[in-house]
Amino acid sequence: MIYGEVNASQELFDRVRLIAHGGVLRNSSDDSYGRPVDRYVFDASVGVVFDFDQFSAQLSWVGISSLNTPYPTVASGSKNGAVLKLSWSF
Repeated sequence: MIYGEVNASQELFDRVRLIAHGGVLRNSSDDSYGRPVDRYVFDASVGVVFDFDQFSAQLSWVGISSLNTPYPTVASGSKNGAVLKLSWSF
């Protein structure tokens, strides 16, 4: 498998950034864990980051092109959705 990505960030205000991500996973096998998978899987996200000294909060919408990924999950239906990430730098 090979994964490539592109990331971008644009400051909107002091301590507030708009972020974007796009990636593609190329799967070289025909199946994973005994089930067929898509040869190419695309993912993307767009969100906003708020920086507070040692802390940051990121709210993003994340999407993926396929449910047939090399990494199985128990989810049925869409894997797209909102993600809240909190970070602490030390």
